[in-house]
Amino acid sequence: MDTIVNPTTARKNLSQLIKNVNRDSQPVAIEGTTPDKSTVMLSKADCESIQETLELFKNGQLRNTVDRLNDDEIDIDKAMTEVENE
Repeated sequence: MDTIVNPTTARKNLSQLIKNVNRDSQPVAIEGTTPDKSTVMLSKADCESIQETLELFKNGQLRNTVDRLNDDEIDIDKAMTEVENE
């Protein structure tokens, strides 16, 4: 994480931090005095993407997808064309 700020700086620059996080898709660490008083700000889109990836991992679909990508018998370009034409 490239950007780390303290809570006072985060409050003072909240609007700009939100804009930067959304524009750059880079999280910002807000460091408290201890790890349990710290947090990370990330865009809603990035959070939803992470949640989706975790769900796919949890239910096994991510592993199946990776396995298919490495399967030489499956023509990925052909499959994508078929999906797009449905």
